[in-house]
Amino acid sequence: MKKELLVILLANILSAIGMGIFAPIYLLYYQKIGNYSEIATAFGIFWIVLAFLEIPFGYLSDKFGKKYFIVLGGILASLTSFSFIFVQSAFELYLLEFLSGIATSMQTPAVQSLISEAAPRNKRGKFFGIFNSSVNFTYGLASIFSGIFIGVFGLTSVFILSSLFQISSAFLVSRIKS
Repeated sequence: MKKELLVILLANILSAIGMGIFAPIYLLYYQKIGNYSEIATAFGIFWIVLAFLEIPFGYLSDKFGKKYFIVLGGILASLTSFSFIFVQSAFELYLLEFLSGIATSMQTPAVQSLISEAAPRNKRGKFFGIFNSSVNFTYGLASIFSGIFIGVFGLTSVFILSSLFQISSAFLVSRIKS
């Protein structure tokens, strides 16, 4: 496996830890801010923004460099994860979900493109399988352990850890030689 693929895999595992520890507590945490409809709307905002922006960010990553968009998206993801600590209203939640959608749409097409370019042509399916399985497994483990983090360090720790894992992922990708 090429070194670049290993770095991308490790970076996405770090990001998966960051998202995995956050995801299970999302609904519980934000019930104090809004009702189920507002929380569902926040989820919807994320996915709609992601759907609309992946194409333009994919195009831009081809034009200006994949690494740039992965790192920039990782920094934005880290900032939004940390900012969730301060959310006091449904509007603030919507705004952060909008920004999270932007961050993810910057990263996803660029990461997938890098994997496709770096993997041998006749083994791309295998490489995507390894990549996706590793990231999903890590996400699952992080989700399980998020309850332990909360029990030991408190709820705020999850947002801080999520932010730290995401910025670590961006830093790791920034170290790839273009």
